[in-house]
Amino acid sequence: IFAESFFQVRIVGSNLVFGDPADLTVDSVVLSLDLTDFYGRFNDPVELEIFEITQDFPIDSILNNTTVVDVDDTYDYANGATLDFSQLTGFLDFVSFRLDDSLGRKLLFAPIDSLATNSVFTSFFKGLAIRSKPVDQSISREPGGIFQWDPTSSVTELTLYYTDTAGPQEYTFDISALSERYHRIIRNDVSGRLYQQILADTILDQPPYGAISAGNE
Repeated sequence: IFAESFFQVRIVGSNLVFGDPADLTVDSVVLSLDLTDFYGRFNDPVELEIFEITQDFPIDSILNNTTVVDVDDTYDYANGATLDFSQLTGFLDFVSFRLDDSLGRKLLFAPIDSLATNSVFTSFFKGLAIRSKPVDQSISREPGGIFQWDPTSSVTELTLYYTDTAGPQEYTFDISALSERYHRIIRNDVSGRLYQQILADTILDQPPYGAISAGNE
């Protein structure tokens, strides 16, 4: 069982200029997410993978739970990040992950033409995909493999920290209601456990149920 979120990252305004590349140094790049809910066992940390999207977003009319958005999975920006719900004080807070500096270099040293408008920027950098690593259900019944975050929250953002000739600087890329986004949940039950549970619930006169979720909200 695992979940994936695909989303655009946008520039604020237009004609973004960081400065002369010879004068710039990446310090870090940080992804912040506003968590709102989770599914699974509270004490099971979720291992994350974060990849760069390599295709344009599919149009809404063809989206379903089997739609695959292409990513470059040869490089994981997450750097082994995990999400441990038991360490969070509450879902009104947010979590931050320092991503690999190679992403920061891609953004900071982007061709100047790609920073002119969001139309050209989202063609140059199509967005990010966050994936919770699949968990073997034979090891952990209902592991914490799914989490919910708010892509329109003011604290959901990607921040680039860098240094120029004037000293430390930062730039926050926008992740908001204007960003294209798509989420899906995948559950593979090859052992037939889900089918067995349905039979058991029926025998006990309890209504069986299942859920599939996908969409661009």
